[in-house]
Amino acid sequence: MPDPSAEDHRGLRSDLRKVTRNTVLRIGGGSASGLGRFALTVVVARSFGASGAGAFFSGLAVFTFVSIVCELGADTGFVRTIPRFRALGRTEEIRRTLVVGLVPVFVISSLLAIALLAFAAPLTRLIAGGAGSGTVIAYIRTLAPFVPLSAVSTVMLAATIGYGTVVPTVLVDNVGKPLIRPILAAVVIAVGAGATALALSWALPIVVGLGVASVFLFTMTRRAETIDLGVHPAATAVAPVRSYRELGSEFWRFSAPRALAGALEGLLVRLDILLVGGLATTAIAGIYAASSRLLGLGSFVLGAVITAISPQISVALAVDDHDRAEALFQTCTWWLMIPSWAIYLLLAIYSPLVLRLFGTQFERGSLVLTLLSLSMLVTMATGPVSSVLLMGGFSVWNLVNSIAGMTAMVGLNVLLVPRFGLTGAAIAGSVAIMSVQLAAAIEVWFLLRLEPLGRGFRTVALAALGCVGAPALLSRAILGPTIPGFALTLIVAVPAYLFVLRRSATALRFAMLREALRGGKGAYRLVDEVVADRVVPEP
Repeated sequence: MPDPSAEDHRGLRSDLRKVTRNTVLRIGGGSASGLGRFALTVVVARSFGASGAGAFFSGLAVFTFVSIVCELGADTGFVRTIPRFRALGRTEEIRRTLVVGLVPVFVISSLLAIALLAFAAPLTRLIAGGAGSGTVIAYIRTLAPFVPLSAVSTVMLAATIGYGTVVPTVLVDNVGKPLIRPILAAVVIAVGAGATALALSWALPIVVGLGVASVFLFTMTRRAETIDLGVHPAATAVAPVRSYRELGSEFWRFSAPRALAGALEGLLVRLDILLVGGLATTAIAGIYAASSRLLGLGSFVLGAVITAISPQISVALAVDDHDRAEALFQTCTWWLMIPSWAIYLLLAIYSPLVLRLFGTQFERGSLVLTLLSLSMLVTMATGPVSSVLLMGGFSVWNLVNSIAGMTAMVGLNVLLVPRFGLTGAAIAGSVAIMSVQLAAAIEVWFLLRLEPLGRGFRTVALAALGCVGAPALLSRAILGPTIPGFALTLIVAVPAYLFVLRRSATALRFAMLREALRGGKGAYRLVDEVVADRVVPEP
């Protein structure tokens, strides 16, 4: 394939400009989100200790998992369908598709919320051991009524991403909720309120978020119809508007496998906490939860890239431009690796120092943080590979990967946690994370003919290992996991890393990154540009 970084490659430059702006927004929002989640973890851990924190995060894990199940894969369905319909001249079908997607989500989530209220006690007996089980029940019952609101809000925000903007998602999920929650939690704890009040303080921002998401989605749908039907009338009228039944059949054929896969992925992220609580104690689960939640300091960058790249990949694959899709995929992965590999190397090497922020008893989780951080290097090296697989229409393969990851997670936890405790849980989590990513990378390579890594991978990997990993290891060996050692690492690593990356600017396509950051149209026009420049009739 010709080098897509050539100056005259207008298509790739345009895509990278769109993706970069949305990614920058998401990274900014993700930074705020990471700060808020970290603050909440510190507040809860220092106020309630390992056992109390374990009960709180176990309750949240159950709520979050059920909410993800209730999304039914409709979130990914909208991210793929909306830009695809606009590119194929079927904008008039978006409103009907929103209906056939959102109504089942609300109905199913309401039923599962009732079931969660009814079966909170037996469910808690499976996931929480020790004296904290009664508190876990209180958390689950308090949060259960908010399940439908959370699921519908998340799916609505995903639909706005399909229009090419991450602004609503950043405002609601990355800035609003995470920054308000630790403040409310601190107030509740300060006045001496109980578990019910703490759970309510965490859940109430969901109500506001749903209202904001509804306004954004309605406004953006009407705007897209005005643009596509008025400014570009030839882009619509490709075929008569299909019925709700036809649209529902098409939408759910893709989304149904994704529903189960999304549930398994959500459980995969949180099952380790629940299994540790069930196989060990809530105190051990609290230490594991605090350690694993630190992974969010680097993974939010991946979430930002996935959100930004998905509509563009969907359009590129819809019009059979695989070269453009591959170049976009690879370039975004390299840019993703640059900050995330540095963060995870530092977390892995200085894990005892970082965990000391939660209290001395949490230092027992240092090996957990080290192993999970190293596994995240694989996740970042393969980038948004699962999203690319989904945008290519292979939701069934994504489901297979999720089942394999879940099997590995459950089997290894049951085998290792009773014998090795936290270390066993860390091994199980690491294997599960890496297996899902590597399987998706192989499938993208063979099913979509897109090479996941590209030649920039080696450049970034060697730079991070040499400029960040090596100085960190040397500094810790001499000074130990101390603040002076960490500070010395940063003094040496940051300038060296930036120097090497600058020398590799051409290979990593930094000229396109600079161009993307400098100007151009706003985020709300991203998919509009695709419709204007590249409308292709549906075959």
